[in-house]
Amino acid sequence: MNGNDIRQRLTAALAGFVKCPLPEAAVEFFASLGYNSEKRIVLKPNTPETFVATFAKDKPLNPETALLADWQSVDFLFQLTDDEVRAAAVSQTILSAKSGAVNEQTGLSAPQFLFDSKGKWNGAAIESYLFFAITLAKPNYTRTELSGITRAVNRLFPMPAMLLFRHGDTLTLAVINRRLHKRDDAKDVLEKVTLIKDIRFVNPHRAHIEILCDLSFDALRERHDFANFVALHAAWQKSLDSSELNKRFFLEVANWYFWALHHIEFPKDAPKQDGKDHISVIRLITRLMFVWFIKEKGLVPDVLFDERKLPQILNGFAPNGEADNPVCSKSGKSKGQTGLSASHKESVFYKAILQNLFFATLNTEMDKRGWTKEEQNFMAHSLYRFRESFQKPADALDLFKNIPFLNGGLFECLDKDHGENAKPRYERIDGFSRREDSQAIVPDFLFFGAEHDVDLSAEYGDKKFKKVKVRGLIHTLNHYKFTVAENTPIEEEIALDPELSGKVFENLLAAYNPETGATARKQTGSFYTPREIVNYMVDEALIASLESKVKQTILSAPSSAEPVQTGLSASPSFKPYNPEVETHRTHRRLPHWTQEGRTYFVTFRLADSLPQDKLKQWVEERNIWLKFHPEPWSDKDWAEYDERFGKKLEEWLDAGYGACHLARPEVRAIVEECLNHFDGQRYDLGGYVVMPNHVHMLIRPREGFELSEIMKGIKGVSSRKVRQTILSASSSIGKGQTGLSASPHFWMDESFDHIVRSQAQFQKFQRYIAENPIQA
Repeated sequence: MNGNDIRQRLTAALAGFVKCPLPEAAVEFFASLGYNSEKRIVLKPNTPETFVATFAKDKPLNPETALLADWQSVDFLFQLTDDEVRAAAVSQTILSAKSGAVNEQTGLSAPQFLFDSKGKWNGAAIESYLFFAITLAKPNYTRTELSGITRAVNRLFPMPAMLLFRHGDTLTLAVINRRLHKRDDAKDVLEKVTLIKDIRFVNPHRAHIEILCDLSFDALRERHDFANFVALHAAWQKSLDSSELNKRFFLEVANWYFWALHHIEFPKDAPKQDGKDHISVIRLITRLMFVWFIKEKGLVPDVLFDERKLPQILNGFAPNGEADNPVCSKSGKSKGQTGLSASHKESVFYKAILQNLFFATLNTEMDKRGWTKEEQNFMAHSLYRFRESFQKPADALDLFKNIPFLNGGLFECLDKDHGENAKPRYERIDGFSRREDSQAIVPDFLFFGAEHDVDLSAEYGDKKFKKVKVRGLIHTLNHYKFTVAENTPIEEEIALDPELSGKVFENLLAAYNPETGATARKQTGSFYTPREIVNYMVDEALIASLESKVKQTILSAPSSAEPVQTGLSASPSFKPYNPEVETHRTHRRLPHWTQEGRTYFVTFRLADSLPQDKLKQWVEERNIWLKFHPEPWSDKDWAEYDERFGKKLEEWLDAGYGACHLARPEVRAIVEECLNHFDGQRYDLGGYVVMPNHVHMLIRPREGFELSEIMKGIKGVSSRKVRQTILSASSSIGKGQTGLSASPHFWMDESFDHIVRSQAQFQKFQRYIAENPIQA
């Protein structure tokens, strides 16, 4: 299937979402890209509750991260495996054989496609792909919200899941990158989420069709020749790499820039090099790109750039007025002496639309906008010019009236009046003037001309650029999707983001004179810090700040390098566990050992913090181990116990199972208040940490008070206060959105308590408490 066929099928498949049920339309959508399978599970009913009951047994789904309350429907479309990929490849080979030479051995026009996903490859092990479709309640969702759902769903499965979201009249396709854990091959690490966001059902953006077409099975196989699922996934990632998109865009803009230099003339005062207006053209590109980003937010009307409507708005608009030789100057003459035809020099769009947009609109407060009044407003660059270029001058200002004022220097007109005593008095750089000898010449075809070949080998100094395709800059901008939200290392939308403006400006500034590019940037103060450097600096600052804030707001203990300044740790009366002294043992589901005057490391957790099957298995294994390891324990026994049971439990807790109510500041504050209420009276409280679904603390009951009674009080009072505070405050929202009423119990009945057996172990627990938030 060729590219045009795929585009037509895609457009038709997208239109199907208007009238067809989501699962049917979604299957046809993926089929148009070459992905289909009969391996399906029909969820009946297709509700989030059914999804959770089916797939979230061993690894519970966090309802807040997954925005589960917003799911209106969820459908498992299919699982794509080796068999389907091989079948698709062979099918396409058979189709191609009908019009090509036949291979004597296979009877096909090409060798059979080999696809084997078994084993590891390139740091990953992927043997199949899952495809889901989810209908969301609201019409618009942020990139972060959709990425959160994608991560939450992918945590449930050992293989990647591609999600297709339907929200409002648009779709978003989400793919997540995953790799094997460096220390544990049984685990996967979820990395960056990549989104093709807000794909319209009707009249889809041209850029979205092109991006989806690039993701089709045939297009990927032709470019990347993959032979397993990991390589297929890598091909998806390569096609969805915004850096590759940026490179392609920059190359198109650079080609336009070198081509445009042969046709653009800015006033004589504008900076020149070799008779060409490098700086002015770069400034024009930067201004127009910025406009395109704010146009993405709906702040600038599309009609200003619509080639079909501009002939009804402007007089003399000539989008195809290009000369036969679009690059070389006539007879080797310098610019200004080229003898270009009138149609070739026509600059109606630049003067009437772009200059009025840049200077009289974006650089002028909305209540101060209006037409110039002949010579009375000479050099008044905040007023509209070129009234004669509009077919209906009385209505022309309505095109610009709702565009906001931007308080910045990018759209400041650089034409200056230096005063009566200055020579020359007037300086013309942008050429926003009624006088023809002071105007810039930027022909209409540079913005709307059809694609054609030009010779840019001299500009690039490379013969491979002898035949380069160029087109009008508006056509190029329309070919890409722009977004106003910058991408991050963990979530990325396949669109051009605002960072690109700085890169294009700086790179073109260097490109116009390779020998002195660095000097040119220095002279203009134009240095752009790459995102990678910014991300590193921000990450380092956030890590330092987070570490400080965590210790200030969640922990009662300072860092592990410092002694805990409480009566508990400083007191000489600290006594470790003594196997020779009588130990009281109680046993419900868990064994509890207590000894008078001892210190305990206690973990108590929310009722939904651990899957019951995992906890049951943990208890059974622990009981068996205890039978074969009678007291007293050696250091080796203690180390084995911690390794087999303590670490496993902490890993499960830190994984963030359940609703994680303790992550809410108001809930955490209640728990901390209860922890500290009888500190120094009934018990001495050491370090503690409140994690999203559990609490760790060091505690020593005072004489006459039992640990079990202390824990009963802390958990009972905090549970009541949380319910009174949160449920009453959220009554207007509804129980389903708080999550607190899903279970009759807030805390799990029993706690994990551990007698501290030595000073060294006491300090180990202190370090663990201090470092747990960062490690988790």
